[in-house]
Amino acid sequence: MYDVIVVGAGPAGSTCARVIAENGFSVKVFDRREEIGSPKRCGEGLDKGAEELIGKIPERCIANKVIGARVYAPNGKYIEVPGEGYILERKVFDKHLAYLASNSGAEIQSSSIVEDIEIKNGEVKLFGRFLDEKFEEKSKIVVIATGAESKIARKFINTTCKLNLVDTCLQYEMGNVKGDEKFIHVYFGNEIAPRGYVWEFFKGKNIANVGVGIVPHEKNPKFYLERFIKNNDRYEKASIIEVNAGVVPVGGIIEDCVRENLIVCGEAAHHDW
Repeated sequence: MYDVIVVGAGPAGSTCARVIAENGFSVKVFDRREEIGSPKRCGEGLDKGAEELIGKIPERCIANKVIGARVYAPNGKYIEVPGEGYILERKVFDKHLAYLASNSGAEIQSSSIVEDIEIKNGEVKLFGRFLDEKFEEKSKIVVIATGAESKIARKFINTTCKLNLVDTCLQYEMGNVKGDEKFIHVYFGNEIAPRGYVWEFFKGKNIANVGVGIVPHEKNPKFYLERFIKNNDRYEKASIIEVNAGVVPVGGIIEDCVRENLIVCGEAAHHDW
């Protein structure tokens, strides 16, 4: 039996596991994905100040370094907000965090789907599948860090929130995009993205994550993203290299993140980087 089991090996789950292991507790991490870090679920931007929490980020995890943000009004005018940051390679960065946890003593197992949780006599039992083979594991505490769409967090801790407190998002990683890669670019306006925004995070010269997040609406994110791209000449000959979709919590941290021996963290608890 482990002291702690963490479900989910994203940034929150892996960092949680590393800190637990560094403090001398036994910890195991299960992640449902065959490859930790893939598919990516965000624009990959990170403030440089995050290194104070997670340590120095290796160069291999960084696709581009930015010096600030340009925030655009509906009329196209913008203000510049200074601030150093990174556009990451999330697939590399997430693995880096998982290796840090593993090297600190945490056991990590990918391709492991947790299907059920049982709490009895002060212990937690997990039931799941690893490569289609059933497994059971016990721990004193379970940390659920399975993202904003976490089904087990909703089932066991009731993290369900109102529909208008999440944004639905769609992102294209694109090649041959024109723009200043030293800034992140954020576009606001109800015609551009209702109660949301469009972003351009350049990963290098002419390579950018271009996405939109909107309040659930009669038109889906694809409508707004495609219209934004069509209305801007700098995408005239751009290509879609990768497509990512998901939801982002925008309603603040969930107040009750604990139930008996279970705790929820990361985007499953509406925490945000």
